[in-house]
Amino acid sequence: MDQQGRILDAILGRRLRWRRLDLDATQKEVGLRAGISYQQVQRFEGGLTRISAAMLWRLANALDVSVAYLFQDFERERPLFSDTELFERRSGAPPRSAPPQAKVETSPLPPRP
Repeated sequence: MDQQGRILDAILGRRLRWRRLDLDATQKEVGLRAGISYQQVQRFEGGLTRISAAMLWRLANALDVSVAYLFQDFERERPLFSDTELFERRSGAPPRSAPPQAKVETSPLPPRP
C-alpha cells in the first residue's frame, strides 16, 4: 500500500472513531449495526485495515451519517501518526519512539447538519 493510502486509512479510521464516540456507542454496538465484529471495527478505527466502498457505506449507516460526511474537509487534515509509526503498526514491528513533532493533533469533525 502506498504512503498516501496509509494516511487516508488513518484519517478515515479516526473519523469513524470520533463519530462513534459522539454517539456514545461501543465498537461492539457499531459492529452489530454494520454486521461485523467489534475487532474489525477496532482495526478500521486504527487505520490498520483498508475499508471497501461497501463496508464504508455500511459503517456510515451504522453511525447515522453519510459517506460524504466522513470525507468532509479531508484534504485539510493531517495524520496523527508518522509514516514510520504507520508502517510499524501495520507490520507488527516493535515501535520506535518518534520525535514529538511527528504527531499532529487535529480538530474533530464539525457537527452533522
